[in-house]
Amino acid sequence: MPNAGTTKRKCIGCPELLGNAKKKCPSCMAIQPYKAKLKAKRTKFNEVKEEWVEKTKKHCNRTRVMDGAHLLVDKLCVLGFYPLLFYGQKVKGRNSYQAHIIIPEKVKEAFCGHAVFTTMKSLYEKLLKVYTETNENVTVSGVEQDPCAAANNLQLSKQELMSSIPAQDEKQHPSDNSDRCRKHVPNNKRKKNQEECTIHLNADTYPYEKIIRRRVREGKKEVLVRWKPCSGCGLAWKDTWEPSDEFGGD
Repeated sequence: MPNAGTTKRKCIGCPELLGNAKKKCPSCMAIQPYKAKLKAKRTKFNEVKEEWVEKTKKHCNRTRVMDGAHLLVDKLCVLGFYPLLFYGQKVKGRNSYQAHIIIPEKVKEAFCGHAVFTTMKSLYEKLLKVYTETNENVTVSGVEQDPCAAANNLQLSKQELMSSIPAQDEKQHPSDNSDRCRKHVPNNKRKKNQEECTIHLNADTYPYEKIIRRRVREGKKEVLVRWKPCSGCGLAWKDTWEPSDEFGGD
């Protein structure tokens, strides 16, 4: 590794001096080490990951890890990136997955009302199902399959992808109050037991139906929100007063 502050490093295959950003030596064509520090950190983590997982679950620190993920996308956003973090959870008792998207707080209001997010989550759920089914079949009778052959199984056909995309009304407008959301829940119409419903228990966002009233309380503008029922179990929410600026208030 080059010393801190240097802009040149020696090729690993010949005496040629290369810029730090060079990934391949033009003289001997040797591939240069890339993101060595990150690789070292990953190697170190892999050595203790089983212990880390056990401690994290034992001390119920998964929420702290998720909070770190939310903060990470916020940091990337203020640096000029526009990240979206997808993650999925297996639905209890079913061979399917529930996808979620972590959106930077800076752009959440502008992004979360768009129907494209429903499509993106549907595609990700499809990908998760194919990946896990493939991953379970990588080793059969103790014989490891060719990784390339297993990877090919992840290539979804156009028909499979399109079948997972929900039909959209061409007249639908993303700014319509019925589709706007301060918090958004994935669209799953199958009713579940309310205590076991993974949709509203794990969701970061929920859809609302309309703004009923507005008021100013202690110098702060508030709106009375009528929430839509949970799309998974049908649980109804009481109307609540919320800060006006979270609903596009002026």
